[in-house]
Amino acid sequence: LGIMAALVVDLHHHRRIIVRPQRELAKHMLTVFVLFLSGLLPWIDNWAHLFGFVFGLLIAIVTFPYLNFESQEKSRRGCRSSLSRRHLAIVTALVSSVILYFLLGYVYFNGIDVNCPWCQYFNCINIRYFTGSNHFCDNTGHKLSQWLPI
Repeated sequence: LGIMAALVVDLHHHRRIIVRPQRELAKHMLTVFVLFLSGLLPWIDNWAHLFGFVFGLLIAIVTFPYLNFESQEKSRRGCRSSLSRRHLAIVTALVSSVILYFLLGYVYFNGIDVNCPWCQYFNCINIRYFTGSNHFCDNTGHKLSQWLPI
């Protein structure tokens, strides 16, 4: 989903030259929604989808070039204002991604349990009505090392 976030950032940067930017954004968001829905199945990690989207969004803000197709006759003050907003967005996204990277690394490597009562439903929803079993989400791949000789 990181590449989808990058496409959303690219769409935002070039919205003035795209014929129907709202329609294109709706298509992208529908795709993201379908991918998040697929994450409700076992063995597909929605947390990876979520943080892939967040990191893709932040890194795309930092790395994508911003092409300005407006007239060159704008005042220098207007250009500086736009440039300073762009620099502020880049610095904010870069700092946020570094903080989030180290925070997630700290949580992962120190074995901090961040489970909450609803977190299991973000990753897999038990659909007993369709499967006839209450064990649809029992093994979603998170306990793989317990039954593999690793």
